[in-house]
Amino acid sequence: MISYYPNPVEEELFLKWELIDNNQVKKIEVYSFSGQLMKVISTLEKQTTTTISFQEYPSGTYTVLLLYSNGESQSITIIKP
Repeated sequence: MISYYPNPVEEELFLKWELIDNNQVKKIEVYSFSGQLMKVISTLEKQTTTTISFQEYPSGTYTVLLLYSNGESQSITIIKP
């Protein structure tokens, strides 16, 4: 389960998730609407929260992809006005 706020995001996106059955978030990737990889965060071992800065990104729609240690992934859509 992932909780995130605010959406739309102006400056920073706050993410929080639960560790279930030791299934950790290994990596977070941020993609632009056109599919361009904007950022990779890979220092998440045993963490359950992170903050992603959106200040430098232009207005638009973004996909935040969370990649888990068991091979699964989950995506959320973020809007920056």
